[in-house]
Amino acid sequence: MPDFRELERRAWLEELDHQAKLLFSLLCAERLRLCLNCLPKVKRNADPDIASRALEYLFRSVTLQSVGTEDEVVRRMLTDCEAMIPEWDEQNYNWAAQATEAGMAITSCLSLYLEDDVQYVLGAADAVVEGVYLHVRSKLGSRADTMRASEYYDLELMQRELAKQKEDVRRLGESQNLDATLVAELRKENEAYLVQVAED
Repeated sequence: MPDFRELERRAWLEELDHQAKLLFSLLCAERLRLCLNCLPKVKRNADPDIASRALEYLFRSVTLQSVGTEDEVVRRMLTDCEAMIPEWDEQNYNWAAQATEAGMAITSCLSLYLEDDVQYVLGAADAVVEGVYLHVRSKLGSRADTMRASEYYDLELMQRELAKQKEDVRRLGESQNLDATLVAELRKENEAYLVQVAED
């Protein structure tokens, strides 16, 4: 789904330092946590626990301010997570595409750990937007086929996700220290924004 707000979001995100970019991306990926559990249904050998452990490892690296100190470990995690992402021809259902987006969000985070590039941040942000879109699409049924992409951005769930991203960028930009208290607070708030698994 194309995002016509990409230039605006890019401008916000480029203002963040590397650690803040990574935390923002991790929060996006975490909102797709429920969708990760569908991975084994799409790709037989996929293990969602591997992706979940990678996510927790990266959250700890932000809290400990150790980003960039364990590159080899993260490269191995990236290889393992990339191997779990389904091929496009395996995504026959909305929930299968959501599982793919969840995997791609985590690989974007791992790549961002290794290289401070805003494209990886946008990758994680776009993945959660796509996850919301797929959930909404499954709810709308046949009506979804007649809607333009821009119309989805006016729907309540999509507006809620975009507002969440904007608020996270604002808070991270204003925070002097990404300590354990702030990370725990943001993750607790994140629970209310988890993307629900599509029905078909």
